[in-house]
Amino acid sequence: IYLAIDRNVSDRPVVLKGLLNSSDSEAQQVALAERQFLASVNHPGIVKIYNFVEHVTDFGERFGYIVMEYIGGRTLKQITGEGDEGDGAGSDHLLTVEQAIAYMLEVLPAVGYLHSVGLVYNDVKPDNMFLTANNRLKLMDFGIALGQDLTRATHTGVALGTPTYMAPEQVK
Repeated sequence: IYLAIDRNVSDRPVVLKGLLNSSDSEAQQVALAERQFLASVNHPGIVKIYNFVEHVTDFGERFGYIVMEYIGGRTLKQITGEGDEGDGAGSDHLLTVEQAIAYMLEVLPAVGYLHSVGLVYNDVKPDNMFLTANNRLKLMDFGIALGQDLTRATHTGVALGTPTYMAPEQVK
């Protein structure tokens, strides 16, 4: 993930999100699904996609990047300090119950919108909830969203998401 300047559109800051392993066909399918998904949604609680660009090296290797809205701010994981080195995994930065409820109430309309367009967002977690510079919460990272518009299908026994944030019945 890179911060960049979009020289084609008023020099606005953007985020470039590339594949971790561009030779991995499954990773390419996930990226394609995410691009198609993000291009089809329009909600203030969901990060916007502007474009997709591809870079071809002198050796013919292709590297694709989603060009996304730059929203500034930090993830809820960063805010709570969860996983920060040297501070007891964020124990000093826990959200109050009121803060946690307020954040969930703010993200629910975006999740509801996704359901209304036939998509299921499978990865609600602090890493994927971004608090913008103007204190608005946005969902990001839709690589494992599922729905009728996506080409990937679920199979019995396959769980999609982050295990520590999944419903217990899904992990089973």
